[in-house]
Amino acid sequence: MDRTMHCALVLLSILGSLEGFVQRDMAKDVFVFQRDTKSTHVDLQLKKNATLRSFTLCFRTYTDKAWPYGLFELVTHPPFYSEITGFKSSATSYILTVGADRVEFNAQDKINQWLNLCFSWESATGTAHLWVDGKRLPRLGLQRGYAMKRSVSFKLGKRRTSSPYINQYVGEISDVYMWDYVLSLEEIRQERGAYSQLSTGNLLSWRDLTYDLVDDVVVEPV
Repeated sequence: MDRTMHCALVLLSILGSLEGFVQRDMAKDVFVFQRDTKSTHVDLQLKKNATLRSFTLCFRTYTDKAWPYGLFELVTHPPFYSEITGFKSSATSYILTVGADRVEFNAQDKINQWLNLCFSWESATGTAHLWVDGKRLPRLGLQRGYAMKRSVSFKLGKRRTSSPYINQYVGEISDVYMWDYVLSLEEIRQERGAYSQLSTGNLLSWRDLTYDLVDDVVVEPV
């Protein structure tokens, strides 16, 4: 596909998003979160709606911001309740929440470079993982035995709370994949190094993504 045709498809997807969700292969694109505004995010539609007892979520992020910012939120509706959230709480830490509990991972990552992040959690053991560029941080635990509610929506780049200390995400995000189980270490390494080998997320897949852009987010070629 030549660049002109590719740009035309991107434009059509952006225009289509004004009327609701768009479904397309995002292999050659990224989401660009242009400004820190209250409601800027991307709504993603999960491939199936089931009670989650485990998950793995992987994506790539590129930002020059060191401030605290939201990364993702899984919300039930109705009533509206945050089942899973992930956000950067400081320059050296990430927080994952499941239900009403949370864990904090210490990560010495850098700005102005692409990072591959993978979060996972398993109800049976309560074990939570965070991988940064394929390196697993020390495992933590929360909400053993917890089961997430059905009827959920996924918000990418969403600020977790109304707290003025957590900003909206500003930067680029790509290669979003989600599974309803915990990937092995070898699968995580494959996901980081060769997306074509493991691009089969059964909840979210970048190669077959259904999304809706909200406010200051656009789709741009890689």
